[in-house]
Amino acid sequence: MVDATIAPGVRWMTDSDQLSDWLAGKGVVTTDNQALPDVDFDADGVLVIWMGQRRTSGYSLELAPDAAVVDGRVARVPVRWVEPEEGMLTPQVITHPYLLLRLPRGHYDSIAVVDQEGTVRLRSGS
Repeated sequence: MVDATIAPGVRWMTDSDQLSDWLAGKGVVTTDNQALPDVDFDADGVLVIWMGQRRTSGYSLELAPDAAVVDGRVARVPVRWVEPEEGMLTPQVITHPYLLLRLPRGHYDSIAVVDQEGTVRLRSGS
């Protein structure tokens, strides 16, 4: 089994306890100045996408300008999956890029995370 802190992943959160537990497990500490996102979990959920552990800077996840769409029973969520170019000089530092997205609950069974090239990077659900 691959360590979830090292491998990329995606998880659909359906309540605030799941979200705060996940963040705490990743070492993300919230303070009074940086509270958890305000989410109405009756109407929405939170999709957490992470790239896993990276050994240099230059990696990031960004929400793409395209809107998420539902195709059949699959929600397709577009992101910009940014990696440093081959041979690029980058500082050696351990990073764990992640992205939190609030999405409306809908008539879909799974979520596909799609990069800027149209490649499905990750899937959540059935």
